[in-house]
Amino acid sequence: MPLLVRDSPHRFQPAVIPCHRVRSQYGVHLISQSLKHNTTLIELSLAGNSIGDTGATLLAASLQENNTLEILNLESNGIGCEGTKSIVDALLHNTVLRCLALSENPIGDDGAKAILRCLRDTSSLHNLLYNSKCHNSIYHIEEATY
Repeated sequence: MPLLVRDSPHRFQPAVIPCHRVRSQYGVHLISQSLKHNTTLIELSLAGNSIGDTGATLLAASLQENNTLEILNLESNGIGCEGTKSIVDALLHNTVLRCLALSENPIGDDGAKAILRCLRDTSSLHNLLYNSKCHNSIYHIEEATY
């Protein structure tokens, strides 16, 4: 099954990798390496793949080099504080990503604070989607944005 479908000579429709299809950190590594050299993919969803902090760190490395991905959905991936910090650090170097979805990840208070710094220090990230049933970090994000 192809992940990418060309809808014009220069752009691809969103790539959605269904829940639990990324079966190992090696799979995340392959996706990360592909993103480093990507020139057409603008939206990627890895929601529900349980990539954890290690996978988030691998993706963060590719975000520093990628200049086309605009939307990244990492909801429900078991990403904690360390993975969140890696992504946030990468976004300080990425001027293209405008929407990041991190809902249902246990990012913790330090992860929430890192996100706030990112929102304050980057001009490209316009939409951050985050809520959590397992942690009250959203309180910190909402409090700082009002």
